[in-house]
Amino acid sequence: MDGRDINDSPSGVFSLITEGSIGNAGGLEITADSFSMTNRAQILSTTQGMGNAGNVDILVEDEVNLVNSSIL
Repeated sequence: MDGRDINDSPSGVFSLITEGSIGNAGGLEITADSFSMTNRAQILSTTQGMGNAGNVDILVEDEVNLVNSSIL
């Protein structure tokens, strides 16, 4: 995953419950031989309503590179 678009929105993987909503955000799982995130990309599981955020699981066999990126 890399970068942001012209509106400064991050590239990435997202699971969320918006404000005023009720429910649980889903979990995210990434399975790979290697994994890289750069230039402010994000992985995010969150809730702004009533409910629980999901788990973020990253299962990598070899190499993980996180450069100026976020896992939330």
